[in-house]
Amino acid sequence: MHLGAALYAIAVLIRRWKWVWAVVLPTYLVLAGVEGVFAGSIVGGLLGGVYNSGLYRMNTWIPAFWGLINTLVLIVSGFAIQGGL
Repeated sequence: MHLGAALYAIAVLIRRWKWVWAVVLPTYLVLAGVEGVFAGSIVGGLLGGVYNSGLYRMNTWIPAFWGLINTLVLIVSGFAIQGGL
């Protein structure tokens, strides 16, 4: 999803192609990767803590669904709507 957002931003700025490929693409990709790692680490740590404190075993699908939820929240918060996140 983060790579898709970076490619869309490049498509919007394609008229300045030298600047886009030299500055925008690496910046977007690095920032998207850092955000993905941080968000995944925080959600994964919280999920692991909750499940360990309750002495439950976590199914492998639970982190995958939370990653999907995180992606959907990022998509929704990217829109400028009244009453949004």
